[in-house]
Amino acid sequence: MAAVPNIDVATMISNSDNSYVVNTIRRELYNQPDFLPMLMSNWFADKTADKTEDFANSQSNPALPCDAKDQLAVYIGFSAFIHCVDAWNFLARGVGALISNDINSCIHMVYYSELRSIMAILASKGIGVFDKAHIQIDSNGDVWNAAIKDKKNKWRKIGTHYFIELALAEIEKNNSNFIYDIFNHIKYEGLSLNEVVKLAGFNLTSVLNGLPFGNYFAMWSIDLSLKSDRELRNTSSYRPAFQRYAVPHDMFERLSKIWLSLEPMPGSPFHHLDYAIFWETAENLARATGKSRQDFIKTIAQSLSTSSARISNATTPFSKWLLDETKKDGSDHTMCFMDPFPMLARSVLLARLAAGMAHNLMQNFNLDVTSSFLKPNAEKFGIIQPESSVSDMGDFYIDVKDSLNSIDQYVADTSILNNLKSTNPIDLFTISQFERVPLWSFQR
Repeated sequence: MAAVPNIDVATMISNSDNSYVVNTIRRELYNQPDFLPMLMSNWFADKTADKTEDFANSQSNPALPCDAKDQLAVYIGFSAFIHCVDAWNFLARGVGALISNDINSCIHMVYYSELRSIMAILASKGIGVFDKAHIQIDSNGDVWNAAIKDKKNKWRKIGTHYFIELALAEIEKNNSNFIYDIFNHIKYEGLSLNEVVKLAGFNLTSVLNGLPFGNYFAMWSIDLSLKSDRELRNTSSYRPAFQRYAVPHDMFERLSKIWLSLEPMPGSPFHHLDYAIFWETAENLARATGKSRQDFIKTIAQSLSTSSARISNATTPFSKWLLDETKKDGSDHTMCFMDPFPMLARSVLLARLAAGMAHNLMQNFNLDVTSSFLKPNAEKFGIIQPESSVSDMGDFYIDVKDSLNSIDQYVADTSILNNLKSTNPIDLFTISQFERVPLWSFQR
């Protein structure tokens, strides 16, 4: 068999579908019900970049196992979950660096959190991001490799970071399964964003053509500037730091706001953040269609079978702050070297989307990833004591809340940060532990 055929990124995103990946994993789980040993023995688990490039160059390569495509499907599918977990880990390391007065290292780690979140989102729909081979297995089991045409109309390979950037841009503007899933799993009291778009008189296909939104996420009033964040990462990672800035004076206050936005509610691990997205979508749709805000709220309330007064009298969601923060560096992204919170906000939002997409995928399989993967990992990170009997993973949010309360008196004063490292080291460590979030966001 010849090399895997090339396809442009836009077409790859448009054709995204995980049905072959899901069916393959289900079949493999029948023979091996524990997904970790299955992954560890997967042919692509070792020297992954080299092996995926060999696969892309020739599926008939005698060095490949006869079931290489199915093994790759399993690898891509489960990597959605693992990439998502790793994204929250990178975010935690970034916040840890920030608390240590190291904004440059914070930017480096937070960028990789963004990167891994997008890789999780892509893998949830059957797209594996590797080195220079970025492979899609579509619903028919056909395999495609993402490439780009040069000025001479010849296919060229795409580096990982540039591919991620192109893929996110296509997800933002392309009415694909990605957007359909995202707009369906973000809900307020059971009403999805997709249904709100329909209540405005549109659907996900027509809304960008009929309304002045540049992309789907513009309906949420956010900016996911991955290109600029990559440039920030390049500077922080490769250039000498001739000048370092002190952390923002309100660092603790804003970290507290992020954690409050992530507080889990029964049956809704991202309730507050999703409510803010829901609110902004409704507000922007009403404004763009020229509808009265009150009339649109009545329409939404009727769909929710609730009082329109209850919605119209609701205060602006406090998590709206996080959405606004993503745009704060719009005119000058280098401000993140003095205040990295816009980049942190983008990372949190992407990690939330990754968690939703990966969770949707994992629901296809009867797996307890909390007991088999997340809790053992949490033990290694010092979050859970060995043999812990905690059954409600949301309890691990309470630890964060307690630590936030312990340093609450200092939220407007980072000048005493060095003292806190001596007096409250456990509290500082705990409020950096964003790797806790998957514990409750993947709980069955």
